[in-house]
Amino acid sequence: MPGCLDETEEILKFIAREISLDSYVNIMDQYHPCGKAHEVEVLNRTVSSEEYQRAMQMAKHAGLTRLEKKDFSFLLKKLGII
Repeated sequence: MPGCLDETEEILKFIAREISLDSYVNIMDQYHPCGKAHEVEVLNRTVSSEEYQRAMQMAKHAGLTRLEKKDFSFLLKKLGII
């Protein structure tokens, strides 16, 4: 969620500590405000690229290594670009 890096960090630490460092983690950046979220200032924006990158760094710092990374090569291949 936008603006929730403190919570993100705690969740990632919990996963690393209480579940497993080998946990598969997908940090998503596609949040889009809809419905009544537009009425709540902190929810009325998307996740910034800086927030996404910081969350990925937090996961790595927590010792998590099985992180989903954005890879658009499949799409580029499908479109015949590469």
